[in-house]
Amino acid sequence: MSGLPIVYHNDNELSDVEGRSELDDWIEILDSMEDLISKYTDSFYKFMNPIPVAIGQQLKGDGLPSNLVGGGITLDDGADFKFEGNKLDYKSFETIYKTLLQALLDTSSTPAVSMNKTDVSNLSEVSIRLLFSLANVKAGLNEQYIREGIEQRNEKIRQLLSLQGVTFYDESFDTLDFVFHYNMPSNDKETIENLEKLEGMGAISLETILAKNPYVNDVATELKRLASVDVDIRNDVGNDKDNKVDNS
Repeated sequence: MSGLPIVYHNDNELSDVEGRSELDDWIEILDSMEDLISKYTDSFYKFMNPIPVAIGQQLKGDGLPSNLVGGGITLDDGADFKFEGNKLDYKSFETIYKTLLQALLDTSSTPAVSMNKTDVSNLSEVSIRLLFSLANVKAGLNEQYIREGIEQRNEKIRQLLSLQGVTFYDESFDTLDFVFHYNMPSNDKETIENLEKLEGMGAISLETILAKNPYVNDVATELKRLASVDVDIRNDVGNDKDNKVDNS
């Protein structure tokens, strides 16, 4: 009767009622990274034990003892003794791992600067926005899917309330809205200066200023507080005038 539950899902070519997990795009890259680390670790611990090799004739004894620790051997003239072991090419491992990691960041639209994978300094806000451009596009798509689900939920809640005698007209219901804030580094000082310039030009309202203010989370509550502050100031001004009249 309520139409619930509401499924918040993204677009899926194979289904109209189920979304597609982003893990399907990452799983192969993650498996390759784990396999590379596992094999490299095995080669380091299992195949890096050197083997003693004696070339030539030993002057005395019956060969190298199995419990040789800190001792020495004596070889004939022209003989040689060395340890042979597998050579570990860490450069190839580093190259492959960095390539897989970059592919993972690109596929997931994750800026490398947010994962401390690139060294940055003295960046402007425009440069930061460029670095987070793919992440913003992905966040916009996620916002679209979540917004559609919330709007459907609000419609169902409106229908349930109407059954209980609580009616919302279209004009009041259309005022119901929600804002998504992306967790992206920004220059708050520059944002506030831009808002101040717009206010001086008369090109922006107080409500929009509060909505764009990085230090304000609840616009409605902040408007009420400002209104109460204005009332208090007017009362104080009126009291001062009354006091001056009385004194005169």
